[in-house]
Amino acid sequence: MSTNQNSGVRFDATEDNGQTMTYYGFIEEIWELDYGRNFKVPLFRCQWVKMTGGGVKVDQQYGMTTVDLNNLGYKDEPFVLAKDVAQVFYEKDM
Repeated sequence: MSTNQNSGVRFDATEDNGQTMTYYGFIEEIWELDYGRNFKVPLFRCQWVKMTGGGVKVDQQYGMTTVDLNNLGYKDEPFVLAKDVAQVFYEKDM
């Protein structure tokens, strides 16, 4: 993982029941699928934090999200389209 503060990504997914889940992770590799001269698709291969078991917690009083970058999961789904993620900033929790 990069030690840069800006290395994180957030992915908002809508489940079958209409509920939106936000997944947090960090980029391991950047891939580009080349389908010819005018069509290229950038992908990020990411490590994702588990949504349960203390991986992601939201403080109800302040609305601050805490992400444990050591609590990883979802290893069978590492890829996401670059256009579908947003950049997030991770700060070390003192």
